[in-house]
Amino acid sequence: MKSTVNPTNLTIRPFAEADYAAAVEVNNAVYPDYPASVEEWRHTDRNRDPKYRFARFVAEAGGRVVGVSQYGQSASNYHPRKFWLEVLVHPQQQGQGIGKALYQRVLDAVIAFDPLTVRAGVREDLQRGVRFLQERGFAEERRAWESRLDVQAFDPAPYLPLLERLEAEGFEFKSIRELEADPERDRKLYELELAAERDMPAPDAYTGYDFEHFVRHYLQSPDLSPDSWLVALKDGEYLAVSTIWKAQEGGELYNGATGTRPEWRRRGLALALKVRNLLWAKREGYAQIKTWNDSSNRPMLAINERLGFWKMPAWITFRKDFGDGA
Repeated sequence: MKSTVNPTNLTIRPFAEADYAAAVEVNNAVYPDYPASVEEWRHTDRNRDPKYRFARFVAEAGGRVVGVSQYGQSASNYHPRKFWLEVLVHPQQQGQGIGKALYQRVLDAVIAFDPLTVRAGVREDLQRGVRFLQERGFAEERRAWESRLDVQAFDPAPYLPLLERLEAEGFEFKSIRELEADPERDRKLYELELAAERDMPAPDAYTGYDFEHFVRHYLQSPDLSPDSWLVALKDGEYLAVSTIWKAQEGGELYNGATGTRPEWRRRGLALALKVRNLLWAKREGYAQIKTWNDSSNRPMLAINERLGFWKMPAWITFRKDFGDGA
């Protein structure tokens, strides 16, 4: 049921420590298919590198947080004058000018840094959000497919010969839990992650991030599942990676990066890793896995289609330029 907000009682202010639960509630009401937890938000905020600008604001009415907006910068595709932003309004309070007020507050904050480009994302079937961005001068830049797989319906039989062949050729497939005895594990994982990410489609040049960022945001993530972060190895060298994360809310699974070092591609390593991860998820009794792939990433889309993932509505990245050669 929609409740009316009196514009004179609406306050837009910086996010405070006491706002976590209410802000996460807004996020989960807007995107019930992707529930976040307070622990996840706290972890991300606590480990932000000050190099990357970030701020969050809330809309408060009648003592209740009814909306959230924030801006930030990409760690892996960093540019000092390029930003992303997000505006979320609780569905019960949408259409009352709250999003407009939040957007103006967050945009004013970004404008202070003389931006070249600002990006925002929304799922294509959320037409109110699509119109909101278009009406403010944002244009579609790219799309990413969300795909989902019925884990229990997955049949591994067609892929068992591939696993057997690769193992016969000397390849090993281990989880990061099984690799704990390797004193160089974390550094090797970091270098492999960068190698896998470098060729993934992205709107800006790949810049990577430092080892400390990798440890804080990946190895110390509350969503870490050490039994479903898999690595393909040969003679001790880390060659390919595929990761499944476990969401705090609802215990759902979602894919992280899957990739192979360039010199080891086209051998089936990425497919083999994904199959082994699906076997793990099936044994553990999970129902579904979600993944996202840029629409131009045909190799990974083909793998997912082959495994039985089905496409959901796409996520659209919108872009607004501010001149100066953006």
